[in-house]
Amino acid sequence: MKNIVPYKHPKYNWIFAKDSKYVLRSIDPNVVGVVRGKYDNIYARIIDSKLIIYKGYACDGCTLAPDFSRALEGCCVHDALYQMIEQNPGIFTEEQANQEMRYIHKHGNFKLAFLYYWAVSGLPRKIYKLWNRH
Repeated sequence: MKNIVPYKHPKYNWIFAKDSKYVLRSIDPNVVGVVRGKYDNIYARIIDSKLIIYKGYACDGCTLAPDFSRALEGCCVHDALYQMIEQNPGIFTEEQANQEMRYIHKHGNFKLAFLYYWAVSGLPRKIYKLWNRH
């Protein structure tokens, strides 16, 4: 069974079909945080340098880029980390979240890892942020 499967929802294209654990490389091991859903349920948490994304967490996939199968896992982890930053300001930086996505992509032998990293950390991200302010 795949960790992430298609999801028919107007806002989210993907959903975690089972609990998934990721060892974090660029986020301080003392960081503890959660991603809470609409009804205060927990969809993801960080504890002991591990990100756990629980079954039922939905995400939009690779923002600003195609949802290639080798990229999808890193992009969904990236979504969860950015959502954690939104809900817990100052917990860690966007750059640290970007580095985690890059690590997953590189170690998953995704050939476009650098391009996807640039999309979330370079000029495309700046344009995306400006566009979404309005």
